[in-house]
Amino acid sequence: MLLATLAALSAFAQRQTQNLRDWKFNMGDAPDAQAQNFDCSRWESVRIPHDWAIGKPFDMNIDIQYVKVEADGDKTYKLRTGRTGALPCFGIGWYKTQFDLPENLDGKRVFLEFDGAMSNAVVYINSQLAGERPYGYSSFSIDATKFIKAGKNQVAVRLDNKEQSSRWYPGAGLYRFVRLVIKDATHIKYNGVYATTPKIANDAATVKVSAEIENAGGATVENRIFGADGKLVAESKTPAGKDAVLEIKKPKLWTPETPNLYTLKTSVKKGGKTVDEVSTRIGVRSLSFSAADGFKLNGKYTPLKGVCLHHDLGPIGAATNVSAIRRQFEILKEMGCNAIRTTHNPPSPEFLDLCDEMGFLVEAEAFDEWKHAKTRSGYWRYFKKWAKIDLTDFVKRDRNHPSIILWSAGNEIPDIVKSDGIETAKMLVDTFHK
Repeated sequence: MLLATLAALSAFAQRQTQNLRDWKFNMGDAPDAQAQNFDCSRWESVRIPHDWAIGKPFDMNIDIQYVKVEADGDKTYKLRTGRTGALPCFGIGWYKTQFDLPENLDGKRVFLEFDGAMSNAVVYINSQLAGERPYGYSSFSIDATKFIKAGKNQVAVRLDNKEQSSRWYPGAGLYRFVRLVIKDATHIKYNGVYATTPKIANDAATVKVSAEIENAGGATVENRIFGADGKLVAESKTPAGKDAVLEIKKPKLWTPETPNLYTLKTSVKKGGKTVDEVSTRIGVRSLSFSAADGFKLNGKYTPLKGVCLHHDLGPIGAATNVSAIRRQFEILKEMGCNAIRTTHNPPSPEFLDLCDEMGFLVEAEAFDEWKHAKTRSGYWRYFKKWAKIDLTDFVKRDRNHPSIILWSAGNEIPDIVKSDGIETAKMLVDTFHK
């Protein structure tokens, strides 16, 4: 069980972030497992990210699906076996961990950030229901401030993978990173920095930065851009709530062949002190699409030589593994690939970081289902309540990646031939644009 003892907070002004890596895990439901006095000492000790299913035996009887796959030309319902990997990734699992907080938080705010939890996550903090998220591919943040206390605190997460909820191996568990984040009362909101490059020329590039600040009264925002060599190339200072405009002289453009990156540091100052700071990697590049000229990157026609890539890592499972993703990308580079579609869902943040670093053009996909079902327990069950929320969080998390050139609202969507399909598509496109 993790006992993350954080240093006294009076000595620091900026956010503290710590990965919560060590957890206890139980396969199967456990009534009242969220209770602080629940004994989980006999549960398995695991390290996050964790995929509970990948090491278990294969069985073609797992998750048998009788479905009519219209994209395959099916006219009748047929027996489909092994669609989800023939692995026992369905059922209920519990995770629990602990962390320590000092006596005086001095008005700080405490958050738990999940990069993904597969799936139907229900999060408890000190026995109290703190939040939930059905979609296993969504990243989300939970404000834990009102649930925490000085000393030992406990987090419990219940996950429930439904049978017939996927058309591929989804993995299972807390398969992406989980973080404890402590911020000042005045802070940059979750995924609240947005950088664009509205004007690019050989001699200079304009970078526009907006930052969403919580409790912004009296705060100022400083933005500084650094090159790959660590040297400062641009800086600005603006009142909170006002966009910043910076200029990079003789910018090094981002391309698949030369994936040049800059680091944007956004700092919030209040009362003469830096109270929060976020680093964002950005790239300078322009995009255009036309029927006449196809896709152009930085004004140059660029053929997309792409693949569709699922989030799992083959025999090592769905748990995020940076080395394994890098190896995949190295093989793709050797093939001559320069583009990836994230089939059929938001990938991990680390996946896109590597696309930025190694030079891949990305079509980032949000959903495999809208309102109309492909599988009995698929995302269609949650679409009405959660689609706008999931899509907004997806775009806000990933909008600064220079690798992303396209957003995909969905894949082989049956809604497009339904009476409400156009209305649904417009809602999603409007959400992307917003």
